[in-house]
Amino acid sequence: MNKNITIREYRDGDEASIMKLRGLVLSSPKDIDWWVWQHKLNPAGEAQIAVAELKGEGEIIAHECLMPLKMKIGANVGLVATSIDNMVHPDYRGRGIYKKVRNKMSELTQKSDIQFIYNFTNEIAARINLKMGAMGAKLLFKRIPVWIKPIRLESIIATYFKNKILTFLFTLSGNGILKLITRSSNYQVNSNVREVKAIDERFDVLWEKVSTQHKIMLVRDRAYLDWRYVKKPDAEYTIYISEDDEQLLGYIILRNVKYNGIKIGWVCDMMTISKESSAAMDLISKAIRHFKTEITDIILFTLPQKTNLVLSLHKHGFIFASRWQRGLNPITISPIASAYPESFLLNPNNWYLTRGDSDLI
Repeated sequence: MNKNITIREYRDGDEASIMKLRGLVLSSPKDIDWWVWQHKLNPAGEAQIAVAELKGEGEIIAHECLMPLKMKIGANVGLVATSIDNMVHPDYRGRGIYKKVRNKMSELTQKSDIQFIYNFTNEIAARINLKMGAMGAKLLFKRIPVWIKPIRLESIIATYFKNKILTFLFTLSGNGILKLITRSSNYQVNSNVREVKAIDERFDVLWEKVSTQHKIMLVRDRAYLDWRYVKKPDAEYTIYISEDDEQLLGYIILRNVKYNGIKIGWVCDMMTISKESSAAMDLISKAIRHFKTEITDIILFTLPQKTNLVLSLHKHGFIFASRWQRGLNPITISPIASAYPESFLLNPNNWYLTRGDSDLI
């Protein structure tokens, strides 16, 4: 490696050079407000960053970042992290620089309270990390299960077939099939569901009630949800709650995105008190109506199969779709210092994970 390159921990003031590198390497544009939100304002603590710097120039040419998060693991709450924005300047690739940055990050992580790292990665990165055993990486989900509800089938088919006659024919036959496999009940809403713009103290009470429903999941308290879905400067989310008088029964968080010409309605996160099954039904019903109003083509919800929400999804006409999983991300885990055995951490049935648990939405 070039002797003019220094591998070190992040220092205040590096962010301008990091953002310059990010703009060169990554396709999603961000600004400094996003960077401060992501790396400095996180209620779980500031991000852990390792960089490669050109000596005397102050230019960051490689970067790895771990975003800390609080996670409920078994009966305890511990600190974990997810890896984001790992990058190397195109002119300095193939020189072993990123491996040095990764080693520095491993050194920093060993000194921290982080118990393990989980990553929504891509197939190439997952294959490389698993082969190299990067930070002890192990596969958790080859693909996290995805539940879909098509809304405007013609728009989806039109992205694959430019011929209008073929689009019409496939839509006609597809609608008939979908009516059979996505038939939903005529559900009557039982609770008060409304949109909110703020996360109030009742979300802390709700978290205490739902925290025992799954063995491993991010802490979804007021501080986290406010930071993740209200304060994020580069995205807009719609939050609906179900309530009974003053009691909060659950919430659902939605976002519209466009991908390859298809308007996708993502269910980013959802949580309800398990005994209040009607609250789950009400919130899903509201989400469907919301996305129909937004002229969405399809609704997607990534969710493990062993959760209490799956039955409610089925009743509302959602189907498990393995084909759509091809475009979704493998999820890996790198145990660092967890008191729990790997067999516990690597059991998908112990996890509650949604798309919102990543930085991808």
